[in-house]
Amino acid sequence: TGCSCSRSMNPTARDEFARVVAQRLAEVSAGKAEVSYVSLGCGLLRFDFVLLEMLLAADVPVSAVHLVDPQYEDDSFGREHHRAALAQFAAWFVDRGVDVYAHSSMDRFAFFARKTELLPVAVLQVDCTELTGVFDQEVKPMLEEVLMYGGLF
Repeated sequence: TGCSCSRSMNPTARDEFARVVAQRLAEVSAGKAEVSYVSLGCGLLRFDFVLLEMLLAADVPVSAVHLVDPQYEDDSFGREHHRAALAQFAAWFVDRGVDVYAHSSMDRFAFFARKTELLPVAVLQVDCTELTGVFDQEVKPMLEEVLMYGGLF
C-alpha cells in the first residue's frame, strides 16, 4: 500500500510508533499504582503484544488490558484466529499480573466500564479504519464517558 506506516514502505514505523506510545503512556502513568488501557479494533494483537511488553519493561504497573473487537463475537466470521490470538495473549501475560478482558463491541466495553467504574489511562485505536468514520457519533462519546481525566487517545 501507499501508507507510510506499512511494513513494506517503512519496516520500522510500527515499532517506532509503539515505542512513542509506550513512552507517552509511561509519562501519563507516572505515580499511579495501577494502570489499565483499552485497545479498539485490536485484531490479532501484534501491536498490543509489543506495546504491553514495552510498558512492563519500563515498569509501568499495567494491571488490566481491555481488548475491543467485533471478532470476539460468537458468530463472527474468522473468530477462531482472533480467539486463538486472544488466548495466547492472555496466557503470555497471566503470570505477570495483567488481567486481560475481551469485549465484542464498544457498547459492551462502555457498559463494563460504567459498571466497574473503570477509568483507563489510555484508549488506543491503531490501524482500525472502521472506527474513523464513526468517531464523532460513537468513539468520542464513549471516550468522554470512560477515559480518565488527562488520559490519552
